[in-house]
Amino acid sequence: MNDQRSTTIKDALQNVSGVRSHSNDQEGYVYTIRGFDVLNLYRNSLQVPLSISTTQETANLESVQVLKGPSSILFGRVDPGGTINLVTKSPLNIPYHSIAQEFGTYGHFRTVWDSTASVTKNGDVSYRFSGSYQSGDMYRDFQDIDRLLISPALLWKISDAAELKLEIQYLQNDSETDIGFPALGTRPANIPIRRSFQEANDPNDSSHHVLGSYELTHRFNDDWTFHNRFHAVQSDLYKNNIAPVGIENDGTLHSNYQWQKLDSEAYATNFDITGKFDFYGTKHDVLTGFDIFRDHYNYGFTTLGAVALPPSFGGNSYDPTLDINIFRPVYGRADPAKFSRVISNPDSSFFSNVGIEQYGIYFQDNITLFDKLHILGGGRHDWATLASGFPSQFAGSANTEELTDEQFSPRVGILYQPKDWLSVYGSWSNSFGLNNGRDNNGNLVKPQTAEQWEGGLKTELFDHRLSATLAYFYLTKNNIVTDDPTNPDPTVVKPIGVSRSQGIEFDMVGQITDNLGVIGNYAYTDGRVTLGDSNLQDKRLPNVAEHSGRLFLTYDFKNHAVMDGWRFGLGVTAVGARKGNPLNTFTMPGFARLD
Repeated sequence: MNDQRSTTIKDALQNVSGVRSHSNDQEGYVYTIRGFDVLNLYRNSLQVPLSISTTQETANLESVQVLKGPSSILFGRVDPGGTINLVTKSPLNIPYHSIAQEFGTYGHFRTVWDSTASVTKNGDVSYRFSGSYQSGDMYRDFQDIDRLLISPALLWKISDAAELKLEIQYLQNDSETDIGFPALGTRPANIPIRRSFQEANDPNDSSHHVLGSYELTHRFNDDWTFHNRFHAVQSDLYKNNIAPVGIENDGTLHSNYQWQKLDSEAYATNFDITGKFDFYGTKHDVLTGFDIFRDHYNYGFTTLGAVALPPSFGGNSYDPTLDINIFRPVYGRADPAKFSRVISNPDSSFFSNVGIEQYGIYFQDNITLFDKLHILGGGRHDWATLASGFPSQFAGSANTEELTDEQFSPRVGILYQPKDWLSVYGSWSNSFGLNNGRDNNGNLVKPQTAEQWEGGLKTELFDHRLSATLAYFYLTKNNIVTDDPTNPDPTVVKPIGVSRSQGIEFDMVGQITDNLGVIGNYAYTDGRVTLGDSNLQDKRLPNVAEHSGRLFLTYDFKNHAVMDGWRFGLGVTAVGARKGNPLNTFTMPGFARLD
């Protein structure tokens, strides 16, 4: 992250095989890992709700962790592709103060600060204050960004055995949501990449969140430790813009005025104990605990536009005054008064409120035999409730329906280390997810489940300075859902049965020499629908490249008399062709990018 000046986690995650981002600068929460969408992020091992839609900054992050596959033992009800965990910076006793200023093309301006030191003379209390401010235009027309992150933290060493960390994170993000690039025929339209079909007077969208957290740690002795983590989040998203709803073969793009508002509050906590002991010649590292997650959000959606499109467009309506030809665009179409009228007097409206409650207990034991053989076993039992209501008007009350499920999820693995620098491993795991949606008959959709088999090699070379992993995985996901093209309601989904993703991944990171460092990855991912809707049978999963990879090299001129202190980096990222939608009707071509 430091070498590449990663400003968001989607930049950092390019360094991990099989991870791709769907995110833009306003809505930064959707990633694909091993072929499946990952909608939930974790922060210091606690779930950040999906309703926090703003992108995540890196100025207050120590690292970003990616756990591949269904990591349900430690993180609960997660998506099967994997888990992304953000680790924030902690206060330090050693004083450190820095400020960095970035300038770039398209008016890029970003200030990053980080300051930490002890508050008391004995070092029992220390602080850290980090954050960033960014502004500028984007490479797309009518796109700009204004983002502020403020993140103070305080660490109190209560005793030699206990400490308490308090954190606050505030993020405000004002930008214009990128509505995307139109597909025409079997591929994206052949137009300049900077072209946009919004307007200069389209109001900026905004999102913000405030997160407060604490982490309490108590060490009973050198072997046993207790952790309690908690955070509370309040967030909102406000969008008032022009949105495309369909395109004709001649390049005429139909749009309408939209207004969306999402506000939410969420709480998460966990209690766990970790320990180690010897038993009849075996070494045990154990973990046991429970966690709770609650999320409630309200979502409102309104549109203008009384002219209905044909059924092939999903039945959406549009405003003819907003029609624009993507090959010969003429701007100045938007009526400022309609941006206000879509809120107070829309042609159509929709409102929902959703509540999610999740409880889980978990245990895990990592057993070591003969110092070379490691056996992992664990399990987790989850109880989850999804409640949702759909009032006909914003002021109305909803008839709330609930869907409650519970499931036990096991996990086992084995790793053998024949050499100090080489390990061979295999694992089996599954997960239990929660769908949020209804089918065309108004019924809440059943939860998703997933199962994964994985095996591979891990190695450390060049005196353990370079680590590498080669993995094969076979992952299936049941009851996956997609949008229902026969119903314009954005909350209506349709189960498509079973999807499968299998592939090979290679990752390496470290130092080849004292001066030359490398980060590299490659992923072969074969993801497709294997059982279910006949229209989707054997179709490839959307936005999943069969081949992707990255190679990034750094050279540090230390020990050079003239250039000592300078560091340079160079890399290339390559992604193969991806299908653009579940029906595979168009393809996004592959690309390569030099950094």
